[in-house]
Amino acid sequence: RRMTADSLANVIYTSGSTGMPKGCMVEHRSVCSYLVNRIETYGIGGGDRTLLAFNLAFDASLLQLFSTLLSGASLHILTKETLLNGSNLAQYIEKQSISHFVLIPSLLANLPDQQFSALRSVVVGGEVCPVELAQKWGSNYTFYNTYGPTEGTIATTEFRYHGQLVKQSLPIGKPLDHTHIYILDRYNNLMPIGATGEICIGGIGVARGYYNRPKLTADKFVDNPFRPDEKMYRTGDA
Repeated sequence: RRMTADSLANVIYTSGSTGMPKGCMVEHRSVCSYLVNRIETYGIGGGDRTLLAFNLAFDASLLQLFSTLLSGASLHILTKETLLNGSNLAQYIEKQSISHFVLIPSLLANLPDQQFSALRSVVVGGEVCPVELAQKWGSNYTFYNTYGPTEGTIATTEFRYHGQLVKQSLPIGKPLDHTHIYILDRYNNLMPIGATGEICIGGIGVARGYYNRPKLTADKFVDNPFRPDEKMYRTGDA
């Protein structure tokens, strides 16, 4: 069968933190658009060395795996023992001349204070990132904080920290290319700046829907009131 941009690329089940786990169907156009954008943003090339630190059931592993392979870089697959031991992980990063990695903030916080000779960029996501962690890593390396549900294809917003004055937790940033973020009330009205509303995601990264869950798909993947012929995902996050 001929592969097209709207062919199914993967089905990854969400954590189920809001109910039963749901198989999220993501198409090739969504994954490819995201990966091309990330490779360009992070500057990953043939001489780089990256880490695979996530289980393949976690959608962030697709970023680590395919951004490396598509750019001709080298992928280093971590054992659980190395990943969970900060000292061992630091030794591995230095010994293998790792230039880019993606971690959740709690794992990044385990790494000891030291300089890594080949490291250029650090990306975090999946958890709230403390400002102190961004200050520590952003002073020496290019540092990104990302946000996004599986339904929006790995990540939908990003904040580059380079010493800005930030209080409490790090912002989730602005939409990635080909992504639209709306803060809406229950009636799909745009909320004014500073007001609380629901995060809704539009653009090429919006998934096809949930596997064998037509009612839930219809409830969460709705017509985009701002862009005809597009779907919008309602995150439920405020």
